[in-house]
Amino acid sequence: MVGIRSCVSCRKRKEKKELLRIVPDENNIAVIDEKQKINKRAIYICGNKECIDRYLKNLKKKNQNLKINASADSLVKLLESLNF
Repeated sequence: MVGIRSCVSCRKRKEKKELLRIVPDENNIAVIDEKQKINKRAIYICGNKECIDRYLKNLKKKNQNLKINASADSLVKLLESLNF
């Protein structure tokens, strides 16, 4: 059985392996879980520039609940550091 998740930006449903999985580390800093094995609450986002830009815009504008226990600043820095 394949795990299906929704992107936090565009809400499209995709297989887990098609999305970036972001979790907080032990210092509440957002990191990408490349192996998708870290046992913590996570958010999933498409790995494309449009979804990341849209999510960053909404995150900064609304100061929305992250649903993970990571700092908003660390999540913004992580997503902005992704190069396309």
